[in-house]
Amino acid sequence: MYPAPVTIRHRTAEDLPRLVQVLADQQAGSGYPTRWPLPFPVEQFLVRAGELDAWVAVDGGEVVGHVSVLRPRAGWESDGWAAGTGLAPELLAAVGVLFVDTAVGGRGIGSRLLDTAVTGIRELGM
Repeated sequence: MYPAPVTIRHRTAEDLPRLVQVLADQQAGSGYPTRWPLPFPVEQFLVRAGELDAWVAVDGGEVVGHVSVLRPRAGWESDGWAAGTGLAPELLAAVGVLFVDTAVGGRGIGSRLLDTAVTGIRELGM
């Protein structure tokens, strides 16, 4: 019998402890986030103001990856993106906080998370 495929689902609050662990475990190899340890709780890095949606990858019942979609922050960030794209700030969204457990690297999980985020952005009309 083949193992169950990796699934992508919306992130829940119950996922946060495992995501904190995965982010910490992968940081030395990936360098993401660049500032480590963070000067604030890791949960605040994972769940951000302006977040529109977030998903996790699940392999064998265990959370192994994360991605979120964020609104660019008002001010220089949204102004710069608006100028660069020619779109109104309210039409802009960004992919953020994308990482995958190194133990499952090379299986396309990061690509699937990215595809899910881009699809989510488009479904929002952004």
